[in-house]
Amino acid sequence: MASFAKKPERYRLLLLGAVLLVAACNNPDQQHNVLDFFFDGVPDPNAQPETQTADPKLPGKRKSFEPVSLKRYLHEPYALKDCSDCHKSNRSQALLKPEPQLCYDCHGRILKKMTFVHKPAAEGNCKVCHLAHQSPYIGLLPKPEIDLCHDCHEPDKMKVLPAHADMGQQTCGVCHDPHGSTRKGLLLDSFR
Repeated sequence: MASFAKKPERYRLLLLGAVLLVAACNNPDQQHNVLDFFFDGVPDPNAQPETQTADPKLPGKRKSFEPVSLKRYLHEPYALKDCSDCHKSNRSQALLKPEPQLCYDCHGRILKKMTFVHKPAAEGNCKVCHLAHQSPYIGLLPKPEIDLCHDCHEPDKMKVLPAHADMGQQTCGVCHDPHGSTRKGLLLDSFR
C-alpha cells in the first residue's frame, strides 16, 4: 500500500520536471521534444496547418487542403502585454469600462462625422465583428471578412444588386466602410 501512495507523487515530480524543462527552454523544437516525451498528441510546432477548400463542382463538398497563414494580428495593448489598458489588473478579466466606452477610449474617432452607421457599430457591439486580443485576420476579425459579412447579409440577396454581380474574390471592404459612411450603403468616399 505504501508504494502505491508514492506513485502519484512520482508522477507529479515527473510532470513538474517536464514543465520546468519546457519553461527554461527557448527553442520551440526542444520544448516540443520534451512535451512529446511526456504526453501523447503534442502538435508539432513546425507542421503547416491545413484548411479545406470547397469543390465548386460539388456544392457543400470539400476537396483539397491548402496551408493556412500562421500570421497573427495582435491588438496593440495585448501585444505589449499591457493588460491594464483594458482590464482592471493584469490578472483580471474584469474590464475597466463596459463595451463600447472602453473601445472608444482609443478608437472613438471611428464613428465621427458619419451620416450612415453600420448597425453593430451604432449599437456599440464591437465584439460582434472584432476579437479583443488576437486574430489570424486583419482588423482582429474572427473569420474572413466576406464570411463575417455573410453572417448577417445574405449573399444571394447581395448578388441581385448590379454592383455586386461581378465581385469575384473581392471583399466587402473594397467598396464599403464596415463602421459607417457619409454615403448611403456605407460606400467609401472614394466611390463617387
